[in-house]
Amino acid sequence: PLFYFYNNSPQIPGNLREFAGLQKDVVMVGVASRIEIWSRQKWEALQEDEEEAMEDIAERMSELGLGI
Repeated sequence: PLFYFYNNSPQIPGNLREFAGLQKDVVMVGVASRIEIWSRQKWEALQEDEEEAMEDIAERMSELGLGI
């Protein structure tokens, strides 16, 4: 839950900031009908992991004679 103050700036409760590891830079991602707020560092690490996973999948598919 976000709380909006008079200046329409979203304020995230401290317990949620701590849980998500939010400190300074954040990334807001639209997912279906919601918005996810990630710590920039965690988001970038996730993107790197997913890129590596896609490369592994593409390599495996190539070994099987399949193309993307």
